[in-house]
Amino acid sequence: MNPRVKRAFECFGATWVCFSSSILFSSQVGAGTMTTLGASERQVFIWTNLGVSTLAVIMAVLSVASEKLVSSIVNL
Repeated sequence: MNPRVKRAFECFGATWVCFSSSILFSSQVGAGTMTTLGASERQVFIWTNLGVSTLAVIMAVLSVASEKLVSSIVNL
């Protein structure tokens, strides 16, 4: 096992690693790693879904804001 992954799990816990895995790398990799390291499947499921949902909301807000910015630049 990669010592950096194990150290992150011990330092931050399954909650933070599952939540942030969708932003840093693939959420599937984060969820699989956490269940392999012994985290509760229910906890991994909940926090991975919350992380993906949060990322979706952030990306939707950014896309609306950038659309208005590009539209204002083009219509100069």
